[in-house]
Amino acid sequence: MEKNISNTADFLDKLSTGYIILENDTNIIEINKTASHLLNIEAPISNNAPLSIKQFSFKANTGLLFYEINSTQFIESLKNASASNSIYLVKNLQTKKENWLSFKYYNSGTSEKSITQLLINDSNTLKQQEINLNNRLGIENIVTEISTRFVNVTIENYHRETNRALAKIGEFTNVDRCYVFKYIKDYQIMTNTHEWCAEGVSPEIENLKELPTEVFGWWTNRILQNKVIYLEKLEDIPNEKGAQELYDLLVSQSIQSLLVVPITAQNKIIGFLGFDSVKQTKHWNESDIRLLRLVAEIFGNAKLNIESSEKINEQNAQLEALVNKRTLEKQEIETINKAIIKTSGVLILTSKPNGLVESYNPMAESILKYTAEEVINQFQVTDWLHPKDKEKLIISSEKHNGSKFEKEGLALSYYVEPFQIHLNVP
Repeated sequence: MEKNISNTADFLDKLSTGYIILENDTNIIEINKTASHLLNIEAPISNNAPLSIKQFSFKANTGLLFYEINSTQFIESLKNASASNSIYLVKNLQTKKENWLSFKYYNSGTSEKSITQLLINDSNTLKQQEINLNNRLGIENIVTEISTRFVNVTIENYHRETNRALAKIGEFTNVDRCYVFKYIKDYQIMTNTHEWCAEGVSPEIENLKELPTEVFGWWTNRILQNKVIYLEKLEDIPNEKGAQELYDLLVSQSIQSLLVVPITAQNKIIGFLGFDSVKQTKHWNESDIRLLRLVAEIFGNAKLNIESSEKINEQNAQLEALVNKRTLEKQEIETINKAIIKTSGVLILTSKPNGLVESYNPMAESILKYTAEEVINQFQVTDWLHPKDKEKLIISSEKHNGSKFEKEGLALSYYVEPFQIHLNVP
């Protein structure tokens, strides 16, 4: 009998599939070597060191959403999915190690005692491929959404849309801080312009204004060479110029891992987009980094469009100010001219382009014995001239009636003692 049991144990240990027997859905009474390896069990099971399913934590996921379940919920979910394999992230609470494992549930107990058999297989590679695929699809969707929203971004909503995009990326990628820096003063200064922080993570934007780039030589050189900065741990910072200053700055922000991608616009580096992991270290794969480069490029093009709009608005404001100034100067000149005409001791008539009298000074009223109301818009200025003088005025007007006068709207003056007539040339 003992030999049969030994042979059975040897047979189970040779299986590439993990095998476990549970009593009452809790206590592990039998386990083969493969299952011990997959569950990261280091000590063999004995009467003095019994093992319970409660010594493990379980995480399930739907798409990109992960949720933790207890051992009772774990067994119930296996029962409900008994016809198929179920995949969970299983963590050994003693060794702190975890694996993606697939489980197949079989119940072979009696009414008095529940005996459960579990078959276990390694699903790390398969699950990681699934997670990577879901991540890539998720980031692609975010890139598309951000690109769509930034197409029509305006000066008024640029900052709001940038902060919204940072929050969207930060929450999806499960980082703790997401931010934008821009370079100013010919790359001598870098300054933090936008920031999103996860709940419970302290903002750093006010501490990162106008930092001298020369202090962080290695960082600055990589960004200006359009290279990504990826530090899975801070010890990965190379021992180059500014390394210690950079390390101290990142430590002061409780950063464990970070990823930074350059922001470009028209093949020019204008800043960088960064992702900090504070609560834990984080690994980024190449496909994620490539997609985040696209996000940075979208940010760069949007910033370029906004700066162009701001420049146009500034030029329009300057032009409007100049027009207002010229209009004011013209009004002041007209006011002065009217004052001169009104107080002049010479009879002065001025005309509109159609020749009708436009102004008629008090001296004209005194000499011609007509009131202004009787003359303005009622008479042609030439009505008051002797035929010979009228002919001279017409000849002079025709002589000067060129494009210069038409474009600049200058008035032609003609003096007939004691008259002074201003004739607007149309």
